[in-house]
Amino acid sequence: MKRAAALFLVVTMLALIIPTGHADASVCLSDGDREFCGGRAVESVKLDFDSAVKAVYIRYSDECVGFEVDAGGEREHVDAEYLNYYLDQNAVGIDLRSCELLFCEKADILGVTVFLEDEDVPADVQIWQPSLDRADLMLCTTHADDEQLFFAGVLPYYAANGYDVQVVYFTDHQDNVSRRQELLAGLWEVGIRNYPVINVFPDKYSTSLETAVKHLKKAGFTYDDAVAFWVRMLRRFEPLIVVGHDINGEYGHGQHMLNALSLIDAVSLSGDETQYEDSAEKYGVWEIKKLYLHLYEENKIVMDWDRPLEFFGGRTAFEMTQAGFSHHKSQHYTWFYKWIYGKSTPIKKATDIKKYSPCEYGLYLSNVGEDVNKNDFFENIDETHRQKAEREAREEEERKLREDLERKEEERRKAEEERIKLEEEQKRQEQERLRLEEDHKKREAAEREQRRKLIYVTVAIFAAAIIVTAVSVLVFIRKRK
Repeated sequence: MKRAAALFLVVTMLALIIPTGHADASVCLSDGDREFCGGRAVESVKLDFDSAVKAVYIRYSDECVGFEVDAGGEREHVDAEYLNYYLDQNAVGIDLRSCELLFCEKADILGVTVFLEDEDVPADVQIWQPSLDRADLMLCTTHADDEQLFFAGVLPYYAANGYDVQVVYFTDHQDNVSRRQELLAGLWEVGIRNYPVINVFPDKYSTSLETAVKHLKKAGFTYDDAVAFWVRMLRRFEPLIVVGHDINGEYGHGQHMLNALSLIDAVSLSGDETQYEDSAEKYGVWEIKKLYLHLYEENKIVMDWDRPLEFFGGRTAFEMTQAGFSHHKSQHYTWFYKWIYGKSTPIKKATDIKKYSPCEYGLYLSNVGEDVNKNDFFENIDETHRQKAEREAREEEERKLREDLERKEEERRKAEEERIKLEEEQKRQEQERLRLEEDHKKREAAEREQRRKLIYVTVAIFAAAIIVTAVSVLVFIRKRK
């Protein structure tokens, strides 16, 4: 039975990743045929629709390939950054009803679906947002599925509570690219909307740290490269909280150990600008607030992943994680399946899992004090990045408002001073005018008085002259007699 299941799985994965060899490397979609399914290499997708197109959903097999949207010579380039790429009509300036998507190189396509303007997009269609600029929590998982197993509950719980969560994978399953699609479907299921980072380190099973380091060297990498990777991630995403693996590798997986130990070293170096200067120059330095490790024995905390979450319609974080792991079908043949779902008795709560409990963590490092309640990664964290940004935006707005009020008050004060100065100047001018008028009146009065006196003198002199003349005449007359 197990062999048959394994054979079916291998055939299914091969069907997904191996092109079928069709001679026609172009796909044509129209109103009557809006979906292409089947993994093969494609050079172009032709769209010929009468109805308005809402979006084109492209699912790549193992590598994103950019393309040109060509409509009668009018072209626009699109950088497809996600394995499942949702091309929104509103994001391009070309009408998608009649155009051709010309891939920059042959693209291994799992499927293409066209959604029309008047239809709802299904909830499982992944409309990814870019990786975060700043993360409240960074989950440092090793493999595709560890985030749904040993870190069960973390992602849906903190996504549901409004935290910005960035998932970073230490390895890439290059030997089984279908696991990337499983990874993305699982993340989308548990509420993660920012695209994950998938490192280039190959997935190699090992039972010790030494063996894991040897596998890394065979692939052309060193332990220092592992530390450098985490330093770069810490500086890039500036997480407040970092969550990592058990230093003993949970069930003894060497790559889990390598991941945890290189992360611990990176946390101690990410704030030093002299260490790994290339990432320091690109992102700056960063010191996290807290580092939690799964199953760490010191400063232990116990998380409650069995609390109903309104965000998920009353389902718990653990139930959502079980739904997330359901997408990792390539791993359902392993013991992980029974570990998370149960054997004869179904596992319905995170607390039902005793071995490698997903609820148990330890505070390895804290720059904000020890935990007291010991039930929340964000204990002692005053604000998230978003809350800080909102607070700073409010403070900036208040500062601008305050400055605007101060400016207006200063303008009002200056205007009042100018008004007072103007009134005083007008008063001074009025006083000067009155003074001048008074001086003018005085001068006029003095001139009138002077004229009057002159008239009096003139009259007196004239009268005196008349009298003298008269006397002289009388004297002359008397002398002649």
